Amino acid sequence: MTNRPSAVGVFGMRSLSDEAARLPALDESERQAMALIGEGVAPREVAERLGMEEPQVYRLVVDVLDYLEPPGGPTLAEIHANHGSRPATADEIAEFEETYGASMPPDGEE
Repeated sequence: MTNRPSAVGVFGMRSLSDEAARLPALDESERQAMALIGEGVAPREVAERLGMEEPQVYRLVVDVLDYLEPPGGPTLAEIHANHGSRPATADEIAEFEETYGASMPPDGEE
């Protein structure tokens, strides 16, 4: 995926799926997966319906977010503050990676 849009903002899952639908780099099953996610379907069910592995669904969302979020956008701290959420703990990350495989470090980190 190349040619990032100039400004898109922070997404709710519905608006994320709407934005993803316009991405030329997505194939039809990826578009369907994003549409289902926008409808609130759980990633496991999305994977089952489309014959994908559940980790593929998570990676797809991450890839779409990476493509759509412009550089210089809000920081994670700002996003958490706006949504009343918090970062994952080390234990939660370890459990996630045990279930779905190791996640990749953020851009520019090793």
